[in-house]
This record gives sequence, C-alpha cells and structure tokens, in this order.
Amino acid sequence: MDNEEYLSTSSKNIRFIVMNNLLPSSVKIHEKYDLKGSTHKRRASATELAKTSPTLKDLDFRERHADGIWLEMETYDALIKTIEQDCRVLESLQIMDYSLLLGIHNLDQAKRDRPDHYLARSFANGDTIALK
Repeated sequence: MDNEEYLSTSSKNIRFIVMNNLLPSSVKIHEKYDLKGSTHKRRASATELAKTSPTLKDLDFRERHADGIWLEMETYDALIKTIEQDCRVLESLQIMDYSLLLGIHNLDQAKRDRPDHYLARSFANGDTIALK
C-alpha cells in the first residue's frame, strides 16, 4: 500500500492550529514558559536548560514563581479574556490540548542590564535615538 492510498483510506480526523509566536522582538524576554496546566513530565530537560534562551515548563514556573507573577489589572483582564475565547474555540472543535506560551520581561532585571550612561528610544519606523 502506498502513502497516497493509506492517507485516502484513513478515517481519523486530524486538526492543526498553527499560530505565530507573538512574543515581541523589541523587548528582551528574560524567561519563557510553555504552560499546559499539568505537572506530568512538565519540567524542562537538561538539554533545554543549557540553551541560551530555554523554554521552561509548568514545574519550572512553579519553582521560580511560587507566589505567581504580578500583572496590571488591564493586562490580567485581557489575558483572561483571550484564554476564555481560545477555550471556546478549542471546545467547539473538540480539542482539549492547550498550551500557553508565556514570555516574562523582568523590569528590575532590564534596569540592571541597561547601561546607566544612556537611554535609547525606538520608534515604530525603526529609528532609534540615544540620549546621553
């Protein structure tokens, strides 16, 4: 049986939802998590942790942010609204797998990383102005 015949006789429906990575490139992401709301095998591997910008998982998040993270109320409300909308779509398609890609920009760390002798301002057209 060739692949074409095999594929044409399959009765299993497979749906893919492909999304762009929506993490901003203009902001340094200090931590990145792939969250599923599960703890089973949800720790980044040693290989992943060795990467320059590893993608951590649920148990890593719980260890590093035991008290959670602080969000402004507007950001929190927008996040909850988006998750609820995503869940409705996934439920309508009878899909139960959900993963939240969370990028954290740590303001305190960003201040420490930024050189004290200048500030830079970037504009939408790509121009950057350095103030000394």
